[in-house]
Amino acid sequence: MNASAVQPDLRLAWQVRSITVVRGQWEICTRPNYVGDCAWVSANMFNIAPLGIGYAIQGMRPVTTTPPPRPVPVAGFGPSLRGMNAEFFSQPSQDGRRILACQTGSATANCARATAEQFCRARGYNFVGNVSLETAGRRVVLADVLCKRTNA
Repeated sequence: MNASAVQPDLRLAWQVRSITVVRGQWEICTRPNYVGDCAWVSANMFNIAPLGIGYAIQGMRPVTTTPPPRPVPVAGFGPSLRGMNAEFFSQPSQDGRRILACQTGSATANCARATAEQFCRARGYNFVGNVSLETAGRRVVLADVLCKRTNA
């Protein structure tokens, strides 16, 4: 596949194994209109398997911002359950430490939601469906965070 033009729906009947990037950074997605699993590429790839999104590429577009980290279930973010457009984190963490519900001041619901939104955005999601607070060792931390990708 050659990344050189915006393609919201490639309508490919075959699997994409490699990608040639003419210039810039590109978002490639497994479903039309930039949904499903997406990854950002900025260089030619002879094998796209390391991106972790499979080979069913159906949409691509140029991007002009810094790519977000891939939303993959790894131990660094805490245990998670990942679906097609959402990921649930029962104990969100960063670098092996639970995330404080509020970095400054008291842990209010609004502050916790703002912290959860930052957590989700950093993982490539654009919506928080749920966030709870939990006390762990005298600290109020995030719990049960549902990060979602919407078409908005």
